[in-house]
Amino acid sequence: MPESGARNVFFYLLTFLTLYLSAVGLIILTWGLGDIWFPDPLDNSGGGGAARTGIAMVVVAFPAFLYLASYLRRNIAPTERSERSLIRKVLIYLTLFIVSITAIADVITLIYNFLGGDLTGRFVVRAGGILLVAGLVFLYYVGDLRSKEPVAAV
Repeated sequence: MPESGARNVFFYLLTFLTLYLSAVGLIILTWGLGDIWFPDPLDNSGGGGAARTGIAMVVVAFPAFLYLASYLRRNIAPTERSERSLIRKVLIYLTLFIVSITAIADVITLIYNFLGGDLTGRFVVRAGGILLVAGLVFLYYVGDLRSKEPVAAV
């Protein structure tokens, strides 16, 4: 593999890793907010731990994702056509697969809890956070695949 190919793989993998960390951080943050907004009377922890973890993940990973995506757009995308970047396409389709499975499982769980009468405010916030994050990532990359030029070169 040529040096530029190895460099591209490194930057694409790092970019997608920071995207995944950002998404998980946002989901953890929404779970923490659900715990704060709808406290469990049997839980004395207060629910702030999950919110802190989510904030920490997003504060570190999301700016790194934005920087890496910008770096790829400036330095790698002009030298390679998006149609030829196999690693980019594999990572995008893997990401679309993961968020699709996540959204399907989340909706199944939401319907299951609704039918069982266990639909609480806390659960709705958690399920909504997962659907929102999965939906945003899905729409971003579907739009990226449909465009001639990559949206963020990732």
